[in-house]
Amino acid sequence: MFAKFSIRAKIICLVSLLLLALAGMGLLSATSMRSLNAHTKEIANSWLPSIKALGELNVGAVYYRNVLNAHMLAETLEDKAVLEKTMAGIVENMTNVRKSYETMITSPEERALYTEWSARWQEYAGIAAKVLDLSRKEAGRLPREALQANQQAIKVGNEAKAILAKDIELNDRGAAQDTKAAEDTYSSILMMLAAIVGLSILAGAAVSFYVIRDVAAGIASIVEPMQALG
Repeated sequence: MFAKFSIRAKIICLVSLLLLALAGMGLLSATSMRSLNAHTKEIANSWLPSIKALGELNVGAVYYRNVLNAHMLAETLEDKAVLEKTMAGIVENMTNVRKSYETMITSPEERALYTEWSARWQEYAGIAAKVLDLSRKEAGRLPREALQANQQAIKVGNEAKAILAKDIELNDRGAAQDTKAAEDTYSSILMMLAAIVGLSILAGAAVSFYVIRDVAAGIASIVEPMQALG
């Protein structure tokens, strides 16, 4: 079937085959690069910043709770005032982190966890305000009432911490999934490119051999009669 085509047509078919293989490789590479870029952007712009922000919130909450305990143990109102200033700075920093994190929430599950944590933290802050008030009134003596009120704050604070840990785990899992998806995309594109290159080489070699043999046969068909005539 292929023998009825002219040499020119056969060469055009060979070049077209190679160009088609190159075009396929280019298209496949571009598609895969888009997929890899999407996974990379999701990790860099969403998961990792979210984990960082949640970690800062966790550290801030722990620091706040420790300063609250120190406030109850402080003997003078002056010392308590210094600690209250520190607590105000912690709250301000946490507020800024929360504003930043809220823009990075990407799923209803993550939104639900953050909403639940916000409610718990607000409840904790309300109890902590009462503890601070009792601590001031009991300055210079054992803060029995403040310590008793702080038991409820500890309970709510631990609940908030557990919710925040779930949110961090959710983002860790999302980052791991996107990382694996990027690795799988890389592996599959590598195998597909290797297959395309291998098939292109085999097909090109086969067609080249056929074209060269056909050209050589055509030349021989002209040379031999001329030699015989000479």
